[in-house]
Amino acid sequence: MGIRDSQNLYGDVFSDLCAGFIGGLGVAPGANIGDDYAIFEAVHGSAPDIAGKGIANPLSLLMSSVMMLNHLAAAKNDPACTKAAERIKGAYDRALQDGQKTGDIGGSLNTDGFVRAVIERLGARAHGSADGRPRRRAPLPAARACAARDHRRRGAPPHAPAHNRPPP
Repeated sequence: MGIRDSQNLYGDVFSDLCAGFIGGLGVAPGANIGDDYAIFEAVHGSAPDIAGKGIANPLSLLMSSVMMLNHLAAAKNDPACTKAAERIKGAYDRALQDGQKTGDIGGSLNTDGFVRAVIERLGARAHGSADGRPRRRAPLPAARACAARDHRRRGAPPHAPAHNRPPP
């Protein structure tokens, strides 16, 4: 994995072009990391041309979320964020390995189908449960704990909108 440093306009064009080499915008995560703030997003943006049709690939958003959790883990020295990132990545990797893909990357699933495939794998143990059935527990307690700790550090409740949170 490499890093390309550029101004926003050129970085946006470059990332869109490179997405074609890896399967399209649906599998391209994005991050803008500065000295004080970081933004993580799906490279494809809102995709207004396919909005509401249920055919968008949610993988790039999931991958961006994993990058955000890894960034928080490093910035806050928080192993709960690392654990949550590993669980999410493991779940979407297993879904892809099992052939669970959206139409843009050669599969037959729609958006909801892929999300369900990932959620099913989040319920399973990190290396799969012995009987293949999901465990009966909330899918991401580590992610909730990571987010709650970050909000407490900022002095805001976990449900506070970003514009109502005090600066770090």
